Amino acid sequence: MGLINNLIDTIGGRDYGTNQETGRVRPVLGNQDWIGKLVLEYYGAEGNPIHRVIPFYENCRIQESQSSRLTTYSPIGRAGNSFAYTGADSRQFKLKFAITLPNLYNHDNNIQTIKNTRSLTQTQKQDLFFAINSGLGPQFASYSVDSHLGQGGGPALKYDSHYRYTLDEISERFLKVAEIHSPMYKLDSDGSDQRRKILDRLASMVASVRSCVVNDAQNPVHGIPIVRLNYGILYDNVPCVCESYNIDYDENAGFDLKTLMPRRLFINMSLKETRTNANSLSRPEDKIQGWEVIVSDEYGGRTMDPGGGF
Repeated sequence: MGLINNLIDTIGGRDYGTNQETGRVRPVLGNQDWIGKLVLEYYGAEGNPIHRVIPFYENCRIQESQSSRLTTYSPIGRAGNSFAYTGADSRQFKLKFAITLPNLYNHDNNIQTIKNTRSLTQTQKQDLFFAINSGLGPQFASYSVDSHLGQGGGPALKYDSHYRYTLDEISERFLKVAEIHSPMYKLDSDGSDQRRKILDRLASMVASVRSCVVNDAQNPVHGIPIVRLNYGILYDNVPCVCESYNIDYDENAGFDLKTLMPRRLFINMSLKETRTNANSLSRPEDKIQGWEVIVSDEYGGRTMDPGGGF
């Protein structure tokens, strides 16, 4: 019982016997191998699709609907209709999910390179500012942007560099103080480089969402990508096409100062399921299925989804 009690006491990441923080099982949302994600498949001339993954870093909301196509008959003298089933429309999904920039900073091991250093006292900040203002000491030498333009960081680097060029003299001095206070303000620090990589990753995810409704402009016969919805046991690798999307942001959450990337994005997508015929050579795993696959498996958990998302 002692072992069981110890396990119970450490639920939530705190050992209540000693009141100390403990290691915890971290959520795996945001992991590309997890079951919460969108997988985009771009089909080109080669046949094998190119994959792009958009992981869910937060719990998403899915609204599902489907309707049958019924032909209605109204026999004379009968108090009721007769119906003939002529098929069903594809399942429709209203998908809503959010991406919060600080969550990406804290994901994986990013927190080790993103977090700030120890805070300086008010007196230390004043001393640093006046030292920079007077040009004292080699550690306060002017920072050259040109010498760092070749470093990694992707498109976000050009925004960081341009931001420095637009500062006036007073703002530049304050920036130098901030660079000493935190490596995040330094253009060439590990934390700043990691921040740019995360911003570039977020920009790529937004671009991937936008690509769901366009084809290959150089070869228009290659249409829109297949969007595979993966969200646990109820949505197991469901193949869809994107009818429309909407991107919004939370103004109160603020923006990244240098790139104007919103710190909290809301993405809505309207998806429609697309399945292949039973004898189709293309995407055979996505062949259409009906109630025949579940009647022989009462309460066994089998669904009509293709599966195989992980």
